[in-house]
Amino acid sequence: MPNEGLVLDNPVLRIEKGRIAPPSEDEPEPRVSHDEHIPWGYGRDRITVMAVDPNRLYLYWELTDPAIDKARQALGPGAKDAWVSLRIYDVTDRIFDGTNAHSYFDIKVDRSDRQWFVHIGKPASSARTLTGPGVVSWPLPLGRSGCVTTPTT
Repeated sequence: MPNEGLVLDNPVLRIEKGRIAPPSEDEPEPRVSHDEHIPWGYGRDRITVMAVDPNRLYLYWELTDPAIDKARQALGPGAKDAWVSLRIYDVTDRIFDGTNAHSYFDIKVDRSDRQWFVHIGKPASSARTLTGPGVVSWPLPLGRSGCVTTPTT
């Protein structure tokens, strides 16, 4: 018998959610699965940072409206001029305590933004990020990322 290779319409190879045995001859055709809805958000204030290459980071975040409202209330009169801000800290070779970064910079983002690629241009460096409303370039943190280190090459 010649090798027929992998036949994709072979019912034995059909993968179905929850199936633990191949389908029998008397079973009806498998049901068509419905597309599942991917939500816009998950209701959690968070930010995640990942190294893309030696010079770039990828950040994605979610800030809930209640958290932003609470932060604006805490800002008092300055809240009317507040914006959503990302702060990227260079914490290479530091046990970061919030005050001892080598340097940092802020990026003003729109409320509807959910992700950014950031060029940092520092191979083999470590970074942490904050996000939240900022006033005069100082963010009131709503989310803090873990530490990420960019590769050397």
